Amino acid sequence: MTVHEGGQAIYSPPPVYRGELQIPRLEVTNRKVVTHLYAVYVMNMAFPDPSKAPGFWEAIPHSFDWINITNFFSVDLRRYFHASYWNAIGDDSSDGTLVFWKIREAFGRKFADKLVSKVCRVAVDSLAEVADTDFNVALAKALKIADGLEEAYGQKWPQIQKILNDNPVDVKFVNRVVNVDPREFSPY
Repeated sequence: MTVHEGGQAIYSPPPVYRGELQIPRLEVTNRKVVTHLYAVYVMNMAFPDPSKAPGFWEAIPHSFDWINITNFFSVDLRRYFHASYWNAIGDDSSDGTLVFWKIREAFGRKFADKLVSKVCRVAVDSLAEVADTDFNVALAKALKIADGLEEAYGQKWPQIQKILNDNPVDVKFVNRVVNVDPREFSPY
């Protein structure tokens, strides 16, 4: 971790293990900034970069959906874990994070943290299994699988499904392909 004189807390990504966590000198004593920065680092390491997958660039604009779903899960999971660690959710929380938090309110921190950690495992290990352009469907699939991993008979699933139904995720990504002449970027 590097302390710098101004600006914001930054995680500059790989090369793996050579990236850098930077924190403004004035924020060094702010434990929430430090834990936030570390949470960003952990999620960036956990989730594979979709743009590095074979065929990603050839499949544009369809590849944008992979970036969107990866961002959705990595950001909302990070926000939930950070909020759960501090035992307080911020006003700026996104819909997915709020769904996780409502599950926490209904079933307690211990169950919710385990469930959400399993959602993370599902999203990292087999994102294709839950991926959908409708984030409500993707989140429901991930939670259903995670609940099956956490509790053998899915006793809590009906209540989790109700929480999902009562709190729809409103995430919209607009994918645009800009037609650019590659010669504009050519060094020749």
